[in-house]
Amino acid sequence: MSSRLLICWLIGLCCIVGATADTLVVAGRAQTLVAPLITEGNDILAPVAPSLRLLGARATTNGNTITIQAPTAAGGRREVRLTAGAREATNDGRRFTLPVAPREVDGNLYLPTRALAPILNAEARYDAETRTLTLSPLVTVAYEAREDGVAVLVRCAAPLQYTSGQLQDPDRCYLDFKHTGLGMAEQQMAVETDPVQRLRLSHGGGPDGAVRLVVDLTGPATMNTAVSDGGRLATVTLAPKAPEPDPAAPTLPAPGLPGAPAAPVKLLGLSLVPQGVQQVELTVETDGAPLVECAYDSGTRLLTLTFPNSLNTLPAEALAVKANAIVAKMEATGSAETPGAKLLIALKADSGYLIDRDATRVRLLIGSFSIADMTIVLDAGHGGHDSGAISPNGTREKDINLDVILRTEKLLKAAGAKVILTRRDDTFIQLQQRPVPGNSNRADLFISVHCNSTPKRNSTTGTETYYKTPRSAQFAAMMHAEMVKALRLKNNGVRVANFLVIRESTMPSVLLELGYLNHSRDEALLLTPEFRQRAAQGIVEGIRRYAATKSWKLRRGERFDDDVAVASAN
Repeated sequence: MSSRLLICWLIGLCCIVGATADTLVVAGRAQTLVAPLITEGNDILAPVAPSLRLLGARATTNGNTITIQAPTAAGGRREVRLTAGAREATNDGRRFTLPVAPREVDGNLYLPTRALAPILNAEARYDAETRTLTLSPLVTVAYEAREDGVAVLVRCAAPLQYTSGQLQDPDRCYLDFKHTGLGMAEQQMAVETDPVQRLRLSHGGGPDGAVRLVVDLTGPATMNTAVSDGGRLATVTLAPKAPEPDPAAPTLPAPGLPGAPAAPVKLLGLSLVPQGVQQVELTVETDGAPLVECAYDSGTRLLTLTFPNSLNTLPAEALAVKANAIVAKMEATGSAETPGAKLLIALKADSGYLIDRDATRVRLLIGSFSIADMTIVLDAGHGGHDSGAISPNGTREKDINLDVILRTEKLLKAAGAKVILTRRDDTFIQLQQRPVPGNSNRADLFISVHCNSTPKRNSTTGTETYYKTPRSAQFAAMMHAEMVKALRLKNNGVRVANFLVIRESTMPSVLLELGYLNHSRDEALLLTPEFRQRAAQGIVEGIRRYAATKSWKLRRGERFDDDVAVASAN
């Protein structure tokens, strides 16, 4: 009888020792729990508060109340307050009800992880077979069209760990981000900008719980990846790959003007002629077709012309500077034997230049570069009880508009312009009142800033510029070109519309739609300070460009004649 009791006792002991304890994994770090996880309804309660820092969150407790500073998908933060035993909670002061109340167990606060994961910008997964609860920070993806290709921006609240590679047939590349979540089964994003056709996100599976990003390419491409913001932002830059040269193909001459001679060109003479008070025209005479590269340093006010295929055969007297308001001194470097001559032009004040060239000469028009004599009205669309468009995530158009306007005001004032704002805080202004300050002050320009939206989410993306009257057409075209360059979104063109604020303004006026708040990629960009600063800088450059035509204030690097080829201008 005693032997049977001993056997039963040993079997029971083996079952206890062999029992698998519950495991909590947060951002890839695993811990064995002393007390088991609690399953209630569809949720799993766990003592996760001490590990929330791994998700980029901060938790503090005060009695039976816990306050969590949690990251948002847009890079901001939200405050969540919970109380043990209560289903009522707050998210940035707004009340909501949890399906399961937090509870205190042996001095530890157990939180409902599935209900809180989306608020914490995380994903909760539970494996009943291994009794493992996994919390992973979510990754968000956006892209920017750039001059040399596409940049894919991957952001996470925790430092990213990844592996990457490129595949062929068809061309594509991939990145596996370890210990991350997606918040959905999969996601696709059409790009259709060379060399990227589409972005695909899915759970890669495996022991690392990776999210896989696949970039479908239009053809061979180069891929470079850089990590910033403490490892929380990965920027993947993709550019079309130049085709391999055919060894059997004949060697072609270097590009240049049609008929450019292979022999070096000689610089023969210079002329500097004032063009009114604010400009001078500089002409460089040559005996052939010169190549020219331009660079301007605003700090030293030095304009440098480099002639890669030219010899310095200029006579010393050609560098003498006659009295003028723009050029202080000229100096030539290089020899009469080796190509690569340079002309160094020291300016008396910060200036811009226009450049062109033909078969035997290079011409520059150099002059002042300022918008200090302009009065500019900046209009932040909506305000007060009029929120404008509201994204599915709650982003309000009026807030984006005002932030961009205030950034633009700062840049314009730094340039010396007089700036008038229709509103500088969250105030409602009637549409009929918005053109009044500009009209009564005889302003030079009116710019209204907005964000767009459509009834169907993710159906439209990009940037538009609107104008109404013919006097605004040129300004609209120049402004739109600068905004597309600055924002790097889809170019939706310049359009005519009967908006009151631009119809009733008596000066050249435009209404800018920066992007679409109900498009997930556009919204993610609009929520970043970097993107809004680029918007402000684009507005300023559009004004500078228009000022060049209206007030003879020059924009650096433009040409006299768009039909004349220019080697390069910086």
